[in-house]
Amino acid sequence: MWKTLNYTNFKGQIHIISGNVKDEITLKKVASQFPHVKYYGEKGKIEIDNKKIAFVHFKEEAEKLAAENKYDLVVFGHTHQSEIQNLNQAQLINPGTVGGLYNKATFILYDTKTGAVEIKELDNL
Repeated sequence: MWKTLNYTNFKGQIHIISGNVKDEITLKKVASQFPHVKYYGEKGKIEIDNKKIAFVHFKEEAEKLAAENKYDLVVFGHTHQSEIQNLNQAQLINPGTVGGLYNKATFILYDTKTGAVEIKELDNL
């Protein structure tokens, strides 16, 4: 059963990139309406608690970023299938699809203090 959530009350930081559908104009416009949302284009990089994190849509690009040995975590999507693997010094992560389209609805929790990653299924919450 779907639950209705009021996302307008969430004030945590949200970092987004484009996926297959590259509607840059709409993504920028919508993101700019919320001070806690940052749109990066095709690739994003942030640092939280001294952990360097990069995110892109395609796995091939994520693997290239992980090969640079500059990141603790590299996140990608595209296949919507959750997976965790290590590549060089980075954890390479696909959180899956929170919408549950084609696969079970999943997301990841990443502990910036320990580097632990956990895949969560929405059906099991």
